[in-house]
Amino acid sequence: MVGTVLYAAGMSLMYPALLLLALDGVDDSERASVVGTFSSFFDLSQGLGAMLCGAVAAMTGYRGAFATGAILSCAGFFYLRGAADLRERGGILPEPTPA
Repeated sequence: MVGTVLYAAGMSLMYPALLLLALDGVDDSERASVVGTFSSFFDLSQGLGAMLCGAVAAMTGYRGAFATGAILSCAGFFYLRGAADLRERGGILPEPTPA
């Protein structure tokens, strides 16, 4: 029970923190579309992530579900790191607009 309470407290703080990161440096005219897009993809990720981990847990047990979560988290980290490297090298990603 204590672990569930701590996990829920951490998850409840994740959405506002990530939303603030998404809104950093965004013009006032684009804020509504950023909030809508962020909310849609956040909800989608929570729903699909739970279904994916549930399917993996059904096939491999909890150990496989936790391993899948760790692997996908690392894959996301390396994907974002690669995107940041492309931006620094002047790749295909645009520079963020300064506030």
